[in-house]
Amino acid sequence: MMRRSWLASSLPTSNAVDSLRQALRALVAVVAFGLLCLPAALAFACHWVAIGEGTATRLESWTLLALAYLVWSPLVVVPFVWANDRLGYRWVPAERAPRLRRHRVRRLFAGLRLLEGISAGRPTEGRGAQRGGSESPHERDD
Repeated sequence: MMRRSWLASSLPTSNAVDSLRQALRALVAVVAFGLLCLPAALAFACHWVAIGEGTATRLESWTLLALAYLVWSPLVVVPFVWANDRLGYRWVPAERAPRLRRHRVRRLFAGLRLLEGISAGRPTEGRGAQRGGSESPHERDD
């Protein structure tokens, strides 16, 4: 396997380098957050969009701001991810247990409902509810 010397994680590190990487990571996050807030700050500062009583902002202004964010967000997030990758911080999804299949979930909930009904003293409903010699109210001999 080829050594990738351009990656920060492939270089030998010391405590000073680790603390520098953590400081750079924090700086990158603060700059990215500031850049993400820039279109909204610009729109409010120039009074293109206003919030408050007695202010009526046209729908087109809000739409334009939303479209600006639609373009602006990837332009900020992609360099943010790239910078974190270069600093050696890679995003890894959290490990979790595999999800249950639908039929298994349905069977579990049906079993729980059955147990709740039994503990509450209610007769069971469903396919086998009238088995076992119980009579229907229509067939009673009074």
